Amino acid sequence: TAAIPNLVGRRQLGLATGAFEAIVGGSFIVGPAIAGLLVGRIGAGPTLAIDAVSFGISAVSLMLIRHPLQKSEPRPGASLVNEMTEGVKYVARHPVLRDVVAFWSAISLVSAPVIPAVTFYITINRGLGPAAFGLVISAYSLGTLIGAAMGGRRMSGRLAQRLLLGNLAVALATAGVAITGSLPIMVLCAFASGAFQSVLPVAYVTVRAANSPDAILGRVGGTARTISVGIQPVGFLVGGVLLDSVGGGTTLLIIAALTAAASGLFALSPGIRAAHAIPRSHDTATAG
Repeated sequence: TAAIPNLVGRRQLGLATGAFEAIVGGSFIVGPAIAGLLVGRIGAGPTLAIDAVSFGISAVSLMLIRHPLQKSEPRPGASLVNEMTEGVKYVARHPVLRDVVAFWSAISLVSAPVIPAVTFYITINRGLGPAAFGLVISAYSLGTLIGAAMGGRRMSGRLAQRLLLGNLAVALATAGVAITGSLPIMVLCAFASGAFQSVLPVAYVTVRAANSPDAILGRVGGTARTISVGIQPVGFLVGGVLLDSVGGGTTLLIIAALTAAASGLFALSPGIRAAHAIPRSHDTATAG
């Protein structure tokens, strides 16, 4: 993600990020399916060997990129700790990045237990079989793939509405899964949740990269990811307690309510309202 702006140009950032997320989403659909077929045909060991070869192919593909991955060369003698500190300070001082990373971290915290909650709700509370669960998850995965592919096409200008309304749509779709007793409607809601949820990271990564100088893109991305991913275990812990206490349906409704509340709260944020795919030049030059 740190290399994308320099590879495609910042004006193509939204489109490229959408394509990137669509490919990643597609790999999570196709990869497990291929792995399952291979394990059944040739066994786990040979399948892992094929997986190892795929990493070699990936490394070769990176070597074939002739365009520089970043405009500026790393500073000689810079320590890892200093580079990490620089990324943290830049995010903390930049009003847009600070608020966008906080928004994304809040979403990551709240949405962490959504898949376990859906699993519990469908299989335990509703008593539906593995086929129904697989259908719902497949619909969600298909939604993420289509949403990422389509979402990047118009990822330009101000992105506050995409972040806030997209997150609100995810909340409504999640609530729809929890309150319906109809499997077709559940599948439709899961598809909608996946589609809108995949638009969010495209907008988020676009804003994050657009507001970061090329020299510290990796450090800003690393800082943001450490915060958002590092906080997820708390969400899993709370989600597990809720599942034991109130069940899957109520847990999903609580997740939906908190997700919607995040959109309402951060709608008041000046940084979110200023989120733009191509910020003014002095926004990144004078952060802090």
